[in-house]
Amino acid sequence: MKKKRSYMIVLVVIGIFIVVYFITCLIFSNFNFKVVFGKEERTLNYLDCTENVSEIVVNVASDNLIFNKSEDNAVHVKYYNSNLYQFDIAYDDGLLTINQKRLWYSIFNFNKKYIIEIAVPDTNIYSATLKLSSGDVNIEDLKSNLLDINTSSGKIAVNNIIADRTNIKASSGAIDIKNLNSLELDTQSSSGSIRISNITVDKAQFRLSSGDLDLIDSSIKSLTINGSSGKIESSKLSLETCNIDTSSGNVILGVVTPDVSIYKMNLNTANGSISVSGGGYDITTKSSLITGNGTQLIKVNVSSGKLIINFEVL
Repeated sequence: MKKKRSYMIVLVVIGIFIVVYFITCLIFSNFNFKVVFGKEERTLNYLDCTENVSEIVVNVASDNLIFNKSEDNAVHVKYYNSNLYQFDIAYDDGLLTINQKRLWYSIFNFNKKYIIEIAVPDTNIYSATLKLSSGDVNIEDLKSNLLDINTSSGKIAVNNIIADRTNIKASSGAIDIKNLNSLELDTQSSSGSIRISNITVDKAQFRLSSGDLDLIDSSIKSLTINGSSGKIESSKLSLETCNIDTSSGNVILGVVTPDVSIYKMNLNTANGSISVSGGGYDITTKSSLITGNGTQLIKVNVSSGKLIINFEVL
């Protein structure tokens, strides 16, 4: 009987809270039932910034984001204003800020995503910082000292980028990077695959919690990979040094080099086989292998999985 009374009290308290919250939302929305129940209305808007833009900061709550090259010397922004999401766009001394924020008193949201399109002149900007809560981002033809992308849920596609530093972080969603020229690349993914093709980077670091990593036809001087679960594979990869540490998953490296003798290899797997071929190598073993007398170190540690390295001499 006491338990039943306690449950009733809890249900009454929850009911009161829901009613109070609903009334509060109605008051703040000026009793706009469309807003409270998430019935979205969009209008197309344009913004042209002819001032000199050296930094761009974008925070997106819902929509997808496209970044591409402007046909003139101005920054052009195309977006869809919403009765559920508030846009705040400001320019101050070279800094262009674009914020999209969901109205807290809009309870439901079952609407489709729209596209925010930003066109930037073909000149070097100091930094572009892009943060998306939910939505895809597609960036092409950008020159920047710093490119920083952070998404909670959504795909990231980067193409034809020149940057000193490139930082990419995705909590959930695939990452596709191609035609990137950067001094430093730091890529982190909690859940989702990473595909890299035709990049030239001095120092690259990849951190993966779950998901595969593919490196295709790229040049990386210093490569570091930390993975928890997923396959790591490369083909036609030119590198000087690399350090790979993964808990679970096969590591298959296809390396192109004019001279295999520049490398020293320190390879370890707790549960799996080790195979090294090409460039005069034909070795198959288990557990660990140290070979080569070069000055460039290839170090790989695999807790569970195969370890395969194939050299292709140019």
